[in-house]
Amino acid sequence: RRQSIMRLPITVLSLQLLLSSVAAAAPQRTPRKLRVRQRNRKLVKQSKDWFNDPDSDTPGPDGKEELDSEEGDGVIAFIVGGEDATEGDYPYFVDWGGCGATLIYNDIALTSAHCYKTNGRGNALVGAFDKTSSVSGSMYSKVTKMIPHEEYDRAQRNNDVMVLKLGGWYEKELADLDDGSITLQKDDALTIAGFGRTSERGKKSKILQEAEVKYYTRKECSDIYGGYYNGTTMICASDDGVDSCKGDSGGPMLRDTRIGTFQVGVVSWGVGCARAAYPGVYARVSTYYSWIQDQICALSDNPPLSCNEPEEVLKERLDNTTQTNTTNTTDVLSNVTEVVNVTDTTNVTDTFNTTDTFNTTDTSNTTDTSNTTNATAEEENSTTTETTEDPPEEVVVLHRLRIDVLHDEYPEDTGWVIRDGSNNVVVEKKVGTVPPSEAKTFLSEYVELLPGNYKFVFLDEYGDGLTVGLQGFYNMYELSDTGPDRLLASGGPKLKKSIREGTRFCLGKDC
Repeated sequence: RRQSIMRLPITVLSLQLLLSSVAAAAPQRTPRKLRVRQRNRKLVKQSKDWFNDPDSDTPGPDGKEELDSEEGDGVIAFIVGGEDATEGDYPYFVDWGGCGATLIYNDIALTSAHCYKTNGRGNALVGAFDKTSSVSGSMYSKVTKMIPHEEYDRAQRNNDVMVLKLGGWYEKELADLDDGSITLQKDDALTIAGFGRTSERGKKSKILQEAEVKYYTRKECSDIYGGYYNGTTMICASDDGVDSCKGDSGGPMLRDTRIGTFQVGVVSWGVGCARAAYPGVYARVSTYYSWIQDQICALSDNPPLSCNEPEEVLKERLDNTTQTNTTNTTDVLSNVTEVVNVTDTTNVTDTFNTTDTFNTTDTSNTTDTSNTTNATAEEENSTTTETTEDPPEEVVVLHRLRIDVLHDEYPEDTGWVIRDGSNNVVVEKKVGTVPPSEAKTFLSEYVELLPGNYKFVFLDEYGDGLTVGLQGFYNMYELSDTGPDRLLASGGPKLKKSIREGTRFCLGKDC
């Protein structure tokens, strides 16, 4: 035992000498900060090289790759450099497929074109605020269509905007878009929001983040990015340690004014996140304002009245293509109706016949006798012939209805049917036609009905209503162009008769 103790210092000393020799033989490591700078410079160069070869494996111009931070992995920042948003401040924010978006119309959202994926990117969370809670007022919706700008340039990230058609109709506050009336000055404060990474190597946030950035002039941004920056279609903005990051793409950049808050930009690209030398780049909303409005008119299930052709324009066009006095413009306008084919509609058996006959007969006899000087008196009889005018055609107005359903975890258990006054099925959404993939999503469907008495019946095959996983509901509205929509039926999450719940309603002026 003593010998072991006596030999211990010698053993430790031998080990220390051995380690020293190994360390001396090994190459010296570069200090961490220098390694980080060298790597970041390399990736910045790769980001710029990517523009010339967009199909290469190097980082793209969004530059939001997994880089090291000089401060290490423990950097705490939000969106980078932001903070938790206040619930309710961004009711129009949409989270979908790893990108952000904004609700710009009740069933249309605006995002970035580079977020486009052929698989549809799943469902969108409308009104997203807290991803850990199901009671924040947000609802999932299926993304039914994605329309990127037709001139989107993947290599340059130019025209980086896209609209999404949502499967539901959302009665939420909409984002107001800059139509070109907002003028930005150097260092103007702008607000960004998103669920993106909280640092270049950080994780995505579960709570919606917001931050304030400053506007860069077009010259400042052009000096930084050169030919990659297009001042007509892009905006630059950032601040010390504050920027959007990977996962924020497609989200909004907002400007507060005296008359309200307007979206002026869409998160697009940049080099890294919150780097002092490289501000974030955003698609300039005002440039695409008309294009966006055209997409709303083309895609929405219930487009705004501004999409309709003005009556005076239609009248002028009709006058140029028809003979004078052969067509009454007012009658033409009143007879314009839209017919919508409802998916999964079966057994339409009710027949409506509307027949009205108008006979208008006007007969008058007029006798005029005149004696002409130096001429034989001649009696002239002038009789107007009996004429019958064509009766005015009665216009049958179709009533447009919207049926909203927030499904629970088993949408395949539910369905609905509309029957007429004779109990014939007019429109039906059969149980089992909504696939399981639509679980916990909000869907809207549209039907058109003639005037009359009807009954709407909501069905649940299992008998537990819309209660599994969330508290669902259904609403049916008659749509109006002149005032608020009229609620015809509503219910959920439980149904009055377990497996069904019915509501009678009437359409038309005779109700």
